[in-house]
Amino acid sequence: MPPKGDRLSEEEIGVLRAWIDQGAAWPDAANVTVDDGSSHWALQPVTRPAVPQISGGGIRVRNPIDAFVFARLRAKGLSPAPEAVRDRLIRRLYFDLLGLPPAPEEVEAFVHDPDPRAYEKLVDRLLASPHYGERWARHWLDIAHFADT
Repeated sequence: MPPKGDRLSEEEIGVLRAWIDQGAAWPDAANVTVDDGSSHWALQPVTRPAVPQISGGGIRVRNPIDAFVFARLRAKGLSPAPEAVRDRLIRRLYFDLLGLPPAPEEVEAFVHDPDPRAYEKLVDRLLASPHYGERWARHWLDIAHFADT
């Protein structure tokens, strides 16, 4: 809906009509600048960044996200923390994704799972859980001020 307030003048309407008649050309995103003179990131086409090449220092890059994290840590003069032991890893994952602790038998099963993809499978299982949706929907419902009253 149009905003409240004074209506556009005939002259302003004429300018808009002329712009539409001329094809309503919008400036190219590369030509739209922000205060510092650079082009605004939101107006740039989406491109896949080059994955940083990380080597040495005992760092084990398992996926492209690791490479970006390790590159930023190096740029800040930091080193990654040691990898968490499996019983802590499953607890962190459960609390982060579900907001609940894992059952003791789930911890035991994960700790003794020899599958090299055990962690990835656990992440997939927790993301598919209805509890994951419940946990994160709560934040959105709080923002929307939802209530059953």
